[in-house]
Amino acid sequence: ILPPDEFIPVAESSNLILKIGEWVLEECCALNIEWQNLGINLPISINISDVQLKNSASLLALLHKLAARKNAKPHNIILEISENIISGDVTLVSALLTEIKSYGYQISIDGFGSGFSSLSVLKDLKVDEIKIDRNFLSDVPENDKSTAIFKSIIMLGQSMDFRVVVMGVEHQAQSDLLKEYGCDEFQGFLISEPLERNKFLEWFKTYQNSH
Repeated sequence: ILPPDEFIPVAESSNLILKIGEWVLEECCALNIEWQNLGINLPISINISDVQLKNSASLLALLHKLAARKNAKPHNIILEISENIISGDVTLVSALLTEIKSYGYQISIDGFGSGFSSLSVLKDLKVDEIKIDRNFLSDVPENDKSTAIFKSIIMLGQSMDFRVVVMGVEHQAQSDLLKEYGCDEFQGFLISEPLERNKFLEWFKTYQNSH
């Protein structure tokens, strides 16, 4: 099994990412409906490639079709876009995100802090969530300056009414710090390694019973 950082660049350079992206959206939206029928009310986050966004007409058509399915509940689908995409044509990006939001989906800025987006632009976009890049957490809480920067980003995101998610949490000390700072959510190996579909359901049931 290849990790995403190996196969995604190849898929994007060959435009195969368009077919992969379409398949992923179809599968995840079907899974969302399946989970609802099982009484599992969990959001599903899906990475959207910059190549898919540049092919916005086909992306919008697919998202509209999927949102129209019976019991689709698109508000449970979070579409993650890279921070770099907002550094382009702001008018076009704003119109695209507004259209996607009108179908009921949530929007997340993935890897926040790693790119060059302007906060003055970000505040005017239809965005629900920011995911802080894992690099900001690499020496937290050991490094006081890094910790101060990290806390400031969380506070800034929340002051702009974004849900703040932190990636790459691997240690309990990091989790404790995030709870202290009032961070909304985090993901990482501290909770679980990546799991296949069926194994996730087993893990989730165990997690529910233990909490």
